[in-house]
Amino acid sequence: MESTEKRIKAVIADGPVGRAPDPYGRKTPSYAVRVTYSLEDGRTLPGTIHRERKRDVLPALEEANRKAGQGAMHAVLHDGRFVMTSTTYGLLAGGLR
Repeated sequence: MESTEKRIKAVIADGPVGRAPDPYGRKTPSYAVRVTYSLEDGRTLPGTIHRERKRDVLPALEEANRKAGQGAMHAVLHDGRFVMTSTTYGLLAGGLR
């Protein structure tokens, strides 16, 4: 069993924002957009970005793209299977970026 991380270059929306089951099993409504993660090695992986409020989904997508562009977002692969994404945050003189 081996876990690896691959840098995500871009997060691309694959459709409109719509209702979705809550990813944590809560009974609250959830909204999501399907995305494709483009990795540094040329592979693509499907995924979703979830938020409780519909208006928060597109800003979350923009934030994910910004983090990917900064090289701070990674896909975690376990035995070659996509498990989750990981984001690295850096502390600067101005605070969290």
